[in-house]
Amino acid sequence: MTAGTREHSRGASPDRLAQIVAEIGAAAGAGVDRLAGVGLDAAVEVSGASGGELRLLRSDGRLERSAWRGVEPHGCPTWSHALVAGGAELGRLEVWGEELDRDADGALRVVVMCLAQTIENRTLELAAREHRRRGRRFAASVEALRHPAGPGEAVELTLRGARELLGGDAACLLSGRGRLQVASYDGMEPLDTDQAAALVPDGVR
Repeated sequence: MTAGTREHSRGASPDRLAQIVAEIGAAAGAGVDRLAGVGLDAAVEVSGASGGELRLLRSDGRLERSAWRGVEPHGCPTWSHALVAGGAELGRLEVWGEELDRDADGALRVVVMCLAQTIENRTLELAAREHRRRGRRFAASVEALRHPAGPGEAVELTLRGARELLGGDAACLLSGRGRLQVASYDGMEPLDTDQAAALVPDGVR
């Protein structure tokens, strides 16, 4: 069997590769995890692999599994490719199997490159959307502070605006002379006395 015939039989013909690129682009709107699954399916298909895994780099620097296909590798040949876009590594894709198609490496690289760029674009799009959302909320908070009903409402609006702007779970106002304590709090969950005290830095308690 020639290399060209093998590629065609495993779905890596130019027409199929173009279709895969289009499928990856179309999956971007469904979210990064869905996109990871579509990309891994394509990588397994074009390489003739029996299984594969895609791990994405999270905000804390850990590689976390986003998609898995097939069976455990159990020592069989494995190909590993970094997902790189914008000069940064976004994750790593691995495929494995006893019948990996050596002639499909070029097609696999196309899939990996397309997937990395699409993930990067989607991540930037979501970040920009979140930035705009926080901006609108901050503007609304500033507008509400122009005419508060009183000092209590002004503090409440300030804390709520700060929490929403930074995307935090809670915000608090510290007050006091010499030793600070929590004077006001805004958060998803109520705090007891010990939890509130823990919000004050050790040096100013």
